[in-house]
Amino acid sequence: MNIIKYSLFVVALASTAAANAQQTDRDCIRQGNRYFRAGEMDKAVTFYQKAIEKNPTVEAFYNLGCASQDSTTLESYMKAESLGFRNAGKRAMNFHNMGNIWFMTCMAQIRSNDPNLEKYIDAAIENYKSALRCNPSDNETRYNLAVAQWFKKNSHFGDGKQQQEQQKKEQKKDEMSDEVVEQLLRSAQQDEKDVQKKVNVQQNRRRSLEKDW
Repeated sequence: MNIIKYSLFVVALASTAAANAQQTDRDCIRQGNRYFRAGEMDKAVTFYQKAIEKNPTVEAFYNLGCASQDSTTLESYMKAESLGFRNAGKRAMNFHNMGNIWFMTCMAQIRSNDPNLEKYIDAAIENYKSALRCNPSDNETRYNLAVAQWFKKNSHFGDGKQQQEQQKKEQKKDEMSDEVVEQLLRSAQQDEKDVQKKVNVQQNRRRSLEKDW
C-alpha cells in the first residue's frame, strides 16, 4: 500500500509588523510546518492545535491530520472535509489519507473477531473512490483502490455465498488463523505487483507533494 500523503498547506509569509505582534492562526500553521519538515511532529501538532483554537480552518485540520499519529488523525481529516476544500488536489489527498487509515485499521484487526472488518475495508474503498473523483489522474490512489478491492474480494469477509461457504468448510473458527492470514497477505503482495505494472504503463507524471495552497 502507498503510505499516507503529506502535502502541507503553505501559508504566505507575514509582514514584519505582524511578526512582532501576537501569533495569528496562520503564524501557528507556518510554525507547525517548520517543525513538520524538521520531523518534530509533536511540536508540529502543538502549533496546528493552537491554530485551530484561534481559527478552525481546513488548512489547520488537514495539516494536523498529516502530523498526528494517533486516534485523532482520522477525525482531523474528516473535520477538514466538513469545512470544505477550495483545492481539488488537496481534497483528493485528504480522501486518499482517510482511505489509507481505514485500510490499515482493517489490517490491524484482521486476526480478531471484530465484526466491523468489512465496514473498514468498504470505508477505505469509498474514500479512494472519492479521491479519484477529485483527481481522476491519481494513479497512486487507483493502485490503492485496486488492492483494497482485491483484498475484500479474497478475504473471509468478501462478497459471495459460495466463498463464505468455502471459508466455513476450511475454517472451523470465526477467527482467521495465522497461516490463512499470511497466505492472504502473500497473495495480496503478488497482486500488488501485477496492479503496479498496469499502473506504471499509465503513469506519465507524479504528484508534487509540496504544491502551494
